[in-house]
Formats: sequence, C-alpha cells, structure tokens
Amino acid sequence: MDSPQRRIFTESDVYQWTHSKAYTRLIAFIQELNSAVVDRAIDIDNSDELTGLEELYTDRGKTIDNLITLFKELDSWIDDIKPIDTPQRYGNIAFRDWGSRLEQLLVTKNPKNADRLIKRFKVDADTINQLKPTLLNAFGSFGRIDYGTGHELSFIVILLMLKQMGLVQSEHYYKLVSSAFVTYLKLVTRLQLAYKLEPAGSHGVWGLDDYCFMPYIFGSSQLKGSDRHPSQLFQKDTFPTPNDNLYALAVTNIAKFKSGPWHEHSPQIYTIAHTVPNWAKVNKGMLKMFDAEVLKKRVVVQHLLFSSLFPFERDPLAEFEDYAQPQVTRLPSANNTGLPSSRLQRPTTTSDTLLPPLLPRSERKKQNQTLSSSGSAAAITSPFGVLSKPS
Repeated sequence: MDSPQRRIFTESDVYQWTHSKAYTRLIAFIQELNSAVVDRAIDIDNSDELTGLEELYTDRGKTIDNLITLFKELDSWIDDIKPIDTPQRYGNIAFRDWGSRLEQLLVTKNPKNADRLIKRFKVDADTINQLKPTLLNAFGSFGRIDYGTGHELSFIVILLMLKQMGLVQSEHYYKLVSSAFVTYLKLVTRLQLAYKLEPAGSHGVWGLDDYCFMPYIFGSSQLKGSDRHPSQLFQKDTFPTPNDNLYALAVTNIAKFKSGPWHEHSPQIYTIAHTVPNWAKVNKGMLKMFDAEVLKKRVVVQHLLFSSLFPFERDPLAEFEDYAQPQVTRLPSANNTGLPSSRLQRPTTTSDTLLPPLLPRSERKKQNQTLSSSGSAAAITSPFGVLSKPS
C-alpha cells in the first residue's frame, strides 16, 4: 500500500479535492453518521464504557471497544504529564511531551508498538501505516500547541478508513458517534483545558466554535424531530442536557473558555438559536456550513493525508452528483468587528440558562446594526438562509 501524502497546497488543489473519491466518500459517510443519530439520545457520561456487544464486531476485531480503550490510555497520559507552570495564556509546552509520547506509540519504528496496534485492530502492518499519520493529526499540532476543526476532521477520516477496511458497517454507525466520537471529544476537550491549546484557524468571534464542529451536526440531528424551538436549548429545565445531547454539550464547553454576553462572544450560535425555526433546518444548515467552512477551506484541509484508503483521485460521479456544495460564507475576523472575543481560561458562575433570553428590542436593533455594518454572516446570510432578526 502507498504511504499517506499531502496533496492540497493551493486553491486549485482544493477544487480537485472536492471532486475526489475521498471527498465524495467523506460527505456520504458524514451524512450516514448524521442519519444514525436522528432523534436518538446519547449517554454521554458513560460513552467510554466498553460496549460488550459481540454483534457490533466484525471477525477482524472489536473496533469500537479498541478505539475506546486506546482513548482511555491517551487520557491517562494527561494525569502523568502535568502542565508546566508558565505565564502564557495559551500553549502549555507540556502538550509537546504528551504528543511525543503519542508519536512514540504511532510513529516510532518500534516493533512492540507496531505489534500492539496490529493486534488491537486486527489488520496488517501496511494498513496500520496508513492509519497512524492521520490518527496522529487528530489530536492537535504539537509544534503550534493548537487544536481546531482540521484535527477533528482527521478523526472522522479515521472512522471512514475503518469503514473502508471493513472493520465497521452501517449497523455500527450509532455506536461510532455515541461511543467512539463522544469519547474522542471528551479527550480532546480535556487536552484543550489542561494544556490551554490555541484555537487553530479560528474565525474569532464570528466562528461557530473555536475548536469543533461535528457536535453541532450530530447534536442537531438528535433533535431533528423535536417540536421544541431551538432557543429552548438554552433553558435547562425544558431541554435535553449536556449529558444526552451533543449540541448542548458543545455549547456547555464554550462556557469553559468564554464569558460575557453570548450575542457578543458567540453571535453565530446565539442568532441560529433565536432565528432558525426548527432543528431540521438547523441540522441542514450545519451540514452546509461544515462543507463550506471546513471541507472547502484550504487552511483546514491542507493537512489531510491521502492514500489508497482515502484516495485523492478524481471521482467520475462528482461531475454529475450534487454533494452539498453551498455558497461559501465569508466571515470577517474578530479584529474588524470592534467586539471583544471574551475568551477566558476559566468560566464564570453558571446560571439556569446557557444562553440569555432575547435582548430588549432597542438593544437588539443596536446589535443588528452592528452585525450588518461588520458584514457578519449571521446577520446577512448563511447556510441557514437569510436569518431574520430575532423577535
């Protein structure tokens, strides 16, 4: 098998990527995972418990349990590798020690390490060599000490590669999200908090989230058939909790990093909640936004690694099929808005709601004028359509 390689360096390469077999397979796979959790709760607190369900496994290994066991091991390293006491707001250099240990496990030509992974996933050494570089990319940049949606994307690619290898099938997709992805999400969130990881490629105040995107897709899918308005998400007594919904978990995690008015530090989430009429439209918009702001952004996808399991070669179906290619939303940087990002290392005290109720009409008018004058996608246009003013 071929060694994984980078293939995306220019905008022209991005065009080729969006017409590749890897892209069309990835789009279809994400849609399948999205469908697998429609209107289904997830036991987030117990996501890292081994399933023990033999029917989930192929003859080649207990793939989901093996991923969970691996992530538990990686999580335990955070307890071993303590953050170094430094004055930096972001980027604790102890993260490099954590990454060095991961590299020793995944990259170093150590027969014992290779044997461990081969036995864990029941595949040959050539296949493991295709998996390892992408898995290494899934936990952040150890040089820049950052983490972002590109690293999260690498993990989704790993899941796709496991599918390509025949280790997971459609009946496993719910568990891939509810167990494997959730355990991964909790691990990388802990890494972000412990080592103060810098957001990689963040849009600043106008981004959806500094670190992740997939929880908003899967979480909105969990609520797709709900008759509750999206704004009710932020009322703890009337809505699923961060213990059983990924959208709620992602919003709760934001409060661990940011404080202040939500319409200032997270206007995208605030506006979506108060203007998109139902969760089906939220989910559809999230899929389109992910395609535009993650899969079609060179700065995000340039680190993807391609191989026979994730081929860069052109997909002839791409000429004829519409693979959810929305208009690209251009988001201004926070420096152009005049609004503070309000990102803190520790949350303030929580209240009974995750987001505040709507502002008074006069304040909303002032806010909308500010958003419009700054060119905010949330105020003008987005994959959700033209968002109306909160009322």
